[in-house]
Amino acid sequence: MHKTLSKRFTLFLLLCQCTYLCATSTRVEFIQISKAVAIGFAVMGFIGYLVKLIHIPM
Repeated sequence: MHKTLSKRFTLFLLLCQCTYLCATSTRVEFIQISKAVAIGFAVMGFIGYLVKLIHIPM
């Protein structure tokens, strides 16, 4: 029983540490991700506009 609790507690601590390290990002990383998302939205919007433009007249 003691070993099981010890293993679970160790796993819990590792998961907390991993979550903390994965969740934090620097300002530069945040700006890069924001730019990539904005470009993706723009590209998908442009593609959607072209598809709608082609299919409406028919």
